[in-house]
Amino acid sequence: MAGLKWLMLSDTLVTDAGVQRLASLRNLECIDLERTRVTAISIAALARLPKLSLIMSDLAPAAPYEQTGILNSSGKPIDLEALAPVLVE
Repeated sequence: MAGLKWLMLSDTLVTDAGVQRLASLRNLECIDLERTRVTAISIAALARLPKLSLIMSDLAPAAPYEQTGILNSSGKPIDLEALAPVLVE
């Protein structure tokens, strides 16, 4: 699975615990998490993946700027500052 680029998990029962296992997918470019049990904690963690450019999620907030370069399902940049309270180093 290391070469996986697209992962569609929409309409599944995936949770934050399941998404944590995806951190090793360094080639992941797009992930669909719409209508899942995933929270902002996972969105923030996934945003750190080096090649990820699209997170489709009902939770990903839009930002007025493109600092991350990662877009939500509305085509707007994800605001990592809005997620800062849930970011864990």
